[in-house]
Amino acid sequence: MTSRKKNVVDAHGHLNGSRAIQKVARTIDNCLEKPAYAVAYAGDEFVVVLPGLDQHKAMQKAFEIHSRMKNTRYVLDQGIAVRLQASFGIATFPQHATDLEGLIAAADQALFAIKNTGKNGVGRFQNA
Repeated sequence: MTSRKKNVVDAHGHLNGSRAIQKVARTIDNCLEKPAYAVAYAGDEFVVVLPGLDQHKAMQKAFEIHSRMKNTRYVLDQGIAVRLQASFGIATFPQHATDLEGLIAAADQALFAIKNTGKNGVGRFQNA
């Protein structure tokens, strides 16, 4: 079963939705090497910071995390197992923005572009 957090919450309750987010956080963390890190952002969203990686390598890392999530069976309470999907928006410094606020806005724009094409994918910010 492929789900989003909302689907997990609707089918299995808020506690399992929160547990799913915790497990996804571990998946992301397991894909990163220091000094890279991820932080929870707006509930079921994460910001992944990849210092020193150019756009190409950042895209590769996003595809790695996406693949790992797609191929993981997340086991929640009471043996409930779900597969989760995610969308990724990529923006890099200084190509797309020169400050944190601009970088997050560029990544959000890339994320929404992926969501508008059907979700569950990886996309990069497109300069206008």
